[in-house]
Amino acid sequence: MEAMHSSPRSVLAKLVRLRIIWLVLVIVIGAVILKVTVPFQLSTASSNQSGKKNVLTASYDMQRTGQNRQETRLTTANLNKDTFGMLSSFPVIGSIQAQPLYVSNVRIGGKSHNVVYVATTADRVYAFDADGGANATGPLWQTNLGLSEHAPGIYGTPVIALEQQGEGTLYVITNDSLQSQHLHALDITNGQPRPGSPALINPEGFRPATTYQRTGLALVQGVIYAGWMGLELSGAAEHGWVMAFDAHTLKLIDAFNTTADVNTAPSGKNKGNDLETGNPGSVWQSTTGLSVDAEGNVYPIVSNGPFNGRTSYGDSFLKLRLINGKFSVIDYFTPFNQQCLKEWDYDLGSSGNLLLPDQTGRHRHLMLGVSKSGRLYLVDRDDPGGFVEVPGLSCASPQEQQTNVDRIVQESQIALLPGLFMAPVYWSTPSGKQYIYVSGANADTGQGDTIKAFELTNGQLNLTPVMHTSLTYGYPGAGIAVSSDGDKAGTGILWALQPAFCHGGGCNPQDSAILRAYDATNLNRELYNSEQNVARDGLDSYQKFTRPVVADGKVFVCSQSILYIYGQLHP
Repeated sequence: MEAMHSSPRSVLAKLVRLRIIWLVLVIVIGAVILKVTVPFQLSTASSNQSGKKNVLTASYDMQRTGQNRQETRLTTANLNKDTFGMLSSFPVIGSIQAQPLYVSNVRIGGKSHNVVYVATTADRVYAFDADGGANATGPLWQTNLGLSEHAPGIYGTPVIALEQQGEGTLYVITNDSLQSQHLHALDITNGQPRPGSPALINPEGFRPATTYQRTGLALVQGVIYAGWMGLELSGAAEHGWVMAFDAHTLKLIDAFNTTADVNTAPSGKNKGNDLETGNPGSVWQSTTGLSVDAEGNVYPIVSNGPFNGRTSYGDSFLKLRLINGKFSVIDYFTPFNQQCLKEWDYDLGSSGNLLLPDQTGRHRHLMLGVSKSGRLYLVDRDDPGGFVEVPGLSCASPQEQQTNVDRIVQESQIALLPGLFMAPVYWSTPSGKQYIYVSGANADTGQGDTIKAFELTNGQLNLTPVMHTSLTYGYPGAGIAVSSDGDKAGTGILWALQPAFCHGGGCNPQDSAILRAYDATNLNRELYNSEQNVARDGLDSYQKFTRPVVADGKVFVCSQSILYIYGQLHP
């Protein structure tokens, strides 16, 4: 039988068909991968739906700038007691330590709602209609995640990943009991758990009875990051932690112990407040969210703890990165007077880490933090500076006031501020000026301060405030945020939650808070406060470390156990 031979034309046709089939397979597989991975990359809170602003993480973004530059409704011209006030309030079970989050156009019960999400220390998560007004009677849904009646509950602000319009997943960590903690993934439309939720958190060496999850959660490139504090009054050796979880499976990727292989148990009274506290190297940041850049570098600030630069990083700025599934310390900065900070309870990690937008000049990538001693540090994220040892350093002496020892971009002297617990806020004005707003306070004395604005120019701060409020805010300082319509003049508003009066050091203010609003370009100009019509707008109490959240013409404020919604009275 004669062998059959294909013509060159038929061979070419077969090759073309094979290439078409291969191309189709690549497109299909790519679409599937994209469908899976994209939702977990939309967690920077700059996401929008139908022109509306979503607040998906603490402080609006993963850099923790505290600014919402997409507020188109509230302006300095239309904000006053006659046009703006309280619209509704919703009581909850448990106290509200976490910041509320907001998503527009969520499909619930067959209808589209603008939804505000609230998590509490009773391990409850609520979804409320942000536009319900005075006629709203309760939550759209609520869920009880508690696995114990004696749970410390939810402290860290959740994070939300949007999938498509009206759908998404809310991630939250519960301090369930003295025996366990869990990571939960909830459907934002009904509060039901996603597959694999909840997932037990129990890395080697972790002590859930005395270690609490405190920071706001971060979500970047499909990875959830969170920070933990060790209970410094437990009398035992505790530790701080940073952990990473796979957002798809909820499984732990790695856990980083900030003070591994060292003794952190109390060894005597500290000199700042005369308390016998341990030094666990907590990552708590007054519940501010962990800062993460676009490349997935994580920047926690570690509180009081031992330092050796190898396994223990007390009182340090860290730059961590997951490499082959393990945390690596890429670099760090530790102040030269670290031992003094630890001895006096002047830890760095009380206010969180602000990652600034790219700057001009030599140091383009900056981060900013302030210690309890009121010393400000401006650090290059690409070259943080490490540790400079000063032999024979004497604490509480002029030697400790030196500002040219550390190899960083800039630092102030001690007591530039009374101290700082409430996260600083960044905002750039319509004229191009860059401001850092801070509200300082001292935990040991209860001393407060005005809200101050420092100007940032060419990567350097003018350490003399360019403006400040006339009002002094008591401990722990004002919770602040800025809203604006991009660079449009007349839209920059600084929002401040004034704590109740607090007597002396170590107090916990609980009486009525006051919501205030200022022109962000002129802090002498107060636009509104909730005491101007207290019968309509007054708050019942104050919750420590909380701050206002602004989105789509609404301002969400949490007291100890009530969500208040403010907005335009006659939109």
